[in-house]
Amino acid sequence: MVVGGFCTHARPESRSRHAACLESRVNGLAQMNMVEMTETMERPFKDGVMVPVDFSKQSEVALRFGFEIARKTSSTVRLLHVLETPYEFASRRNEWVDREHANARKELQSIRDGFLAVDEFAGLDVEIHVQPGIPTQAILEITRQQPEQLVVMGLSQETGLNRMLYGSVTNRVLLESGSPILAVSDQLDYRPFERIVFATDFRERDVEMMLRSRALAENLGVDMECIHFLTSREQTQEVYGKRTQLEGELDYQVVVQLMVADDFMEGVSRYLAKRPRTLLVIGRYRTSFFEWLLSNPPASAIAQVARVPLIMLPGNG
Repeated sequence: MVVGGFCTHARPESRSRHAACLESRVNGLAQMNMVEMTETMERPFKDGVMVPVDFSKQSEVALRFGFEIARKTSSTVRLLHVLETPYEFASRRNEWVDREHANARKELQSIRDGFLAVDEFAGLDVEIHVQPGIPTQAILEITRQQPEQLVVMGLSQETGLNRMLYGSVTNRVLLESGSPILAVSDQLDYRPFERIVFATDFRERDVEMMLRSRALAENLGVDMECIHFLTSREQTQEVYGKRTQLEGELDYQVVVQLMVADDFMEGVSRYLAKRPRTLLVIGRYRTSFFEWLLSNPPASAIAQVARVPLIMLPGNG
């Protein structure tokens, strides 16, 4: 059931009614530095697009999505392979590292050359990085050093979605990353997106996240939608107030669609069922959605979400 409709146009009649409220937010994101806003709109991922590659099916799928997004956003592509060093005697370990480093670099060069041979990717700047370490730790450290970089990772459904949620490299990175993460199921073939959908919970950083999502939508040449699922635990009037405030902070350029659902996962599953070519964007707030998801994962609903690419943007709290 839809409570509030979606549109991409402003609602001028609402401006005067909420002008005082908006003006009071002197330090809010509505007052964001215009240079920063312009940079974000032009380049949503200023530190580029990184694709960790372990030469599995998951990373093959992630590579195509990573290159496509880099092309549309004029971003540098960084191909990363992390060598997990064996516990051997030092001389044997060093010999193994040297050999595997050379092999991995050769394979990454082959991947790069294959993409650059395609006309649409020919002009991309592609870097190759091979380093020893533990994949999860290495990727997380890079996200902390380069928070404006999009990391594109594959996840496997062959071993079940529980692996994604409990202990996989992708899950750890989703939970702890300092930069945006795009998780792509290895069951997906690349198809151009038709829309970006941002699921808001009316948190403080959602304005910033929606601006980034809108910038990405403009770079990709697709529409952006914003949704919130109204559950029985929420007060309707309070939610309407939060929606009005959020829309005002965005100068009424994005309107939030309210939909009734038993819970988030049921709502988003139903919403995406008829929208397969969607890029779903969610803010990661540890104390809300994702902690609940980890403790109460409805398998069918999670599987539905995993059928579309998912960007997790780091939030706080």
